[in-house]
Amino acid sequence: MALSLKLFIKILSTLLFNAKMVNMSTYSKIQAYVARKYSFVPSTCWKAHAKELSGLPVKKAWNRAGEERKNPCPPDKLPAIRDAFEYFEMLKKDKENE
Repeated sequence: MALSLKLFIKILSTLLFNAKMVNMSTYSKIQAYVARKYSFVPSTCWKAHAKELSGLPVKKAWNRAGEERKNPCPPDKLPAIRDAFEYFEMLKKDKENE
């Protein structure tokens, strides 16, 4: 039986949303935050691309061939992922948006 997206988001959010870390956050915690706040689950490759675009260190994936990204982060999803980076204090909050 397939889980609905809403149920998946609720379960993921419940398990991981309150597990805020100061320096380094796991991809699953970022997923939970974005899922709860923005109602979509970002893929790992989107998060890695968003990190790269934000100037954060990114390790090369074991299955990545070459430098070109096959699944870059969609421009409309980038602000939500960056918000998660700010929430987990991976990025400083933009003073203009406060």
